[in-house]
Amino acid sequence: MPVNELGAILLAYAMGCFCSGYYLVRLKTGEDLRLLGSGGLGGTNAARRLGRWALPLVAAVDLGKGSFALLVAERLGATETAMAAASGAVVLGHVLPIQLGFRGGKGVATSLGAWAVLAPWLLGLLALVSLPIILLSRRLVPGGMLGYALLAIAAWPLAESPVLALSIGFTAALVIAAHRDNLRRDLGLGQTGGQA
Repeated sequence: MPVNELGAILLAYAMGCFCSGYYLVRLKTGEDLRLLGSGGLGGTNAARRLGRWALPLVAAVDLGKGSFALLVAERLGATETAMAAASGAVVLGHVLPIQLGFRGGKGVATSLGAWAVLAPWLLGLLALVSLPIILLSRRLVPGGMLGYALLAIAAWPLAESPVLALSIGFTAALVIAAHRDNLRRDLGLGQTGGQA
């Protein structure tokens, strides 16, 4: 693999490691968000400590870094394969940031940002399969994660290449795995603390 493409993938992972909720709370209060509330590094847990304004800010930053990582990879001349790998890498960095002991966020906003650049049609398809389930079940996390699972399956016949389908499946699996505690709680399979 050419150096520029490997660099794009590693840079995407490094960008993903910037968990904005963690650093915002650390900056504002000096506290470690991993030790507060649910322990999650997403906007929901940050908002519990800082107020409602933190939720859209954290979501926007996480969404933006997903898109920015892919735009940088594109600028570095990444091929389709490297772009797909960078998409998975930025979400991997968000979910498993090395500098935070591999305890990161849930990856939804970051994956949406990456997909907006990599394959924008994914956003429409995800909304199409997730929203009816969420509205009917009135459960955000189970409905959303079922949407991610269905998207990973649908990617095989719909994606432009097997590489893109693999990247979508990998990313969806990361996001679903990051929500495992939420799913256990919402589905009545045991009480745990892993919220957003």
